Amino acid sequence: MIWLTPQMESILRYLAHYKYLTVSHVVKLWISKSKDKTRKSFLQLMKYGLANRQIHSSVSENAKRKGFLQVTRNEFLRHLTKRGVDFLCNNTELEIEEIRYSKKLSKRLKNDYFHRVSTIFIHISFERWVEESGGSNPKFLVYYDSNKNSTKPKFEAETRLSLWGDKHFTPDVICSYLDAQGKPHVYCLEVYNGNRLGYVTKQLEKLFWILDNTTLIEDRIGIDAVPCILVTFDNEALMEKTMSHIKESDIFQVEGIENLIHFAIDSAVWKEFTVLWILNKW
Repeated sequence: MIWLTPQMESILRYLAHYKYLTVSHVVKLWISKSKDKTRKSFLQLMKYGLANRQIHSSVSENAKRKGFLQVTRNEFLRHLTKRGVDFLCNNTELEIEEIRYSKKLSKRLKNDYFHRVSTIFIHISFERWVEESGGSNPKFLVYYDSNKNSTKPKFEAETRLSLWGDKHFTPDVICSYLDAQGKPHVYCLEVYNGNRLGYVTKQLEKLFWILDNTTLIEDRIGIDAVPCILVTFDNEALMEKTMSHIKESDIFQVEGIENLIHFAIDSAVWKEFTVLWILNKW
């Protein structure tokens, strides 16, 4: 017999909404103030077969600088199981189309851990900001969830933008909301980790071309509004280099560019997703 505490039920519902959660995400969601109690709730959900976890290990940057290969295990990335999905469908008002889950997941996550964790923190912060600012109807499409309307047999991200032929571009996030006055806003968000300046600038050039020449971004999320590109970084150095490149690049020399692309450090956005962070960095 399955018996859930209010905290365990909340965790299941949030897993259905965000697809993945760490213990730190749960604390950020105000489900629990205690990481230890949250871990115990996750362990019980695993015993019931309703949730499982992915393991990710890495060598810290500090260890690398000192020449050590000391491996650190990061926070588990939790997710629903098929049984967890069935439980929610049979015991709550949630429909299968509303639940984010993966049919196949390996026990160990080799890549994309920090990128995914950062995106989830931003997702949480965005929805809280919309609610606190009097906005409504938040939508948040992510690269790690599948397009429910796709008829293709292989995974197709819900943010995938089809270009020409077999060409496509997949932003990390496409999100939107209505502000307190009912005005729609659309953002296309890119989350960057590391120091790969060439990769970042090339990606942003492609994304800005799409924004400037098509309506693919707003069409994908179904909101009629001019999109704004938001870019987060996990370090100041890469952000400053990227901003310098963009200011000198011909492709970004268009009227009103200061209103179309903005920058911030990811950890600041995790704390508070506000328009101030996107206006003060150009």
